[in-house]
Amino acid sequence: MKKKSFYKNITLIFLLLPGMINFVKGEEGCILSIGFDEGKGKIAYDSSGNNHHATLHNCSWVEGKSGKGIRFKDIDSYISINSPFSCNSHSELTIDLWVKWRGKSLD
Repeated sequence: MKKKSFYKNITLIFLLLPGMINFVKGEEGCILSIGFDEGKGKIAYDSSGNNHHATLHNCSWVEGKSGKGIRFKDIDSYISINSPFSCNSHSELTIDLWVKWRGKSLD
């Protein structure tokens, strides 16, 4: 059951964040850059200049490896991007994530 839940969460992440997540401000071609540095509230701001801010649903703020981060509490935790965008005009896509797994082994 936990294995299934883990894969659902990972799938949600990739479905809800289909753009480039890049932590370098202003990099050419960057569609979405969310550093999750706010540390409070329900909004995570996009610093790419494209105003693709995110709303946090059932998440909590935590100390991250570098600054703040968010914790997905359960299968009902997710992030939604507040404005639509497309990656179809790009031939390459990069997604960067820092993930700290706190669950049991999936084996």
